[in-house]
Amino acid sequence: MKKYVLKQIMTFVTAVVLLTGCELESGLYSNIGEGMGFPSNAEDATALVSGTCYTIFSPWGIFFPDAGYFTNSEMVTDIGENSWGWTTVYNSYEADDWHIDSSSRCQYRRYNYISMMTLTLHKIENVEMDSKLKERLLAEVKCGRGFLAFLLYDLYGPIQIADLEPLLAPKDEILIPRRTEEAMHEFIESNLLEAAAVLPHSYTAGDYGRFTKGLANTVLLKFYMLTKQWLKAEAIGRELTKPEYGYRLVDDYNSLFNLGSEQNTETIYAATAKAGVIEHKWHAHVL
Repeated sequence: MKKYVLKQIMTFVTAVVLLTGCELESGLYSNIGEGMGFPSNAEDATALVSGTCYTIFSPWGIFFPDAGYFTNSEMVTDIGENSWGWTTVYNSYEADDWHIDSSSRCQYRRYNYISMMTLTLHKIENVEMDSKLKERLLAEVKCGRGFLAFLLYDLYGPIQIADLEPLLAPKDEILIPRRTEEAMHEFIESNLLEAAAVLPHSYTAGDYGRFTKGLANTVLLKFYMLTKQWLKAEAIGRELTKPEYGYRLVDDYNSLFNLGSEQNTETIYAATAKAGVIEHKWHAHVL
C-alpha cells in the first residue's frame, strides 16, 4: 500500500514538473550581458569594448600566423607560398583559377565580430559614465568595425553586415545578403572617419595597443588606395606625416628585432598579447 501511494505521489510530482516546464522562458546566458544588467558602469563598458573589439585583432584572431589575414594575403601574390595540405592556396595561372583550401577560408566567419561590435555600441550608449570616456569607447568600437570590415573586404569583397535591428531579434529568421560595393565602401569609410575624429594620437604605456587616430587613418589610407581614390589617399598620407602622430623611422633598423624597442616610432598598431604565451610562428614558417 505504501509503495502504491509513493508511486502515485511521484507520478503526480513528475506530471506537475513536466506541465509547468512547458511554460519556462528561454534565455541566452552564453553571452555575458544578456538580461543581466551588464554593462552598468564605466568599468563594465571598458571591459566589454576590450572583449568584443580587441580579441579578434590578436595572434589568435584574424592575425593568426598559420592562416590569418597576412598569410592569406601573401599567398595570393608571389610573396608567400606553402605546401600545408590544410591551408594551401591553389592557382592555375593559365585559367586564372584561384581557390583556397579549408582553413584559409575560415577568416570569412570573422564578420560575426562586426555584429558583436554593433551590439556593443548599442549596449554602452546609455551607460552613465564620463562623457569623454564614453565618446572614446564608442570611437574604438567604430574603428574596430571599420578595421575588420576592411580586412575582410580586401580578402573577399563585400560581405554580410547585420544592422542593429536583426541583431536585436536573434530568433527571427532574417537572411542578410552581401552588401553592395557602394554600401560596403560607405560602411568602412564612415566608421573609420568617425573614429579618427575622436581617438587620441597615442596612449600612455598602460593603454598601449588600443586603437588610435593613426590606426584609423592608416586603414583609411589603405582603403583609399585599394579602391583607387587617389586624392583622398594623398590627403590621408599627408595627415599621417604631421608631428603629433610621432611616426618616424628608427635610427637603428636592427633594434626593431629586440624586445627592448617593442614600443617604437615605426609601430602604428601592435596586436598585444600576454607576455610569455604568444606563439611566434611566422618566422619559423618563412624559413
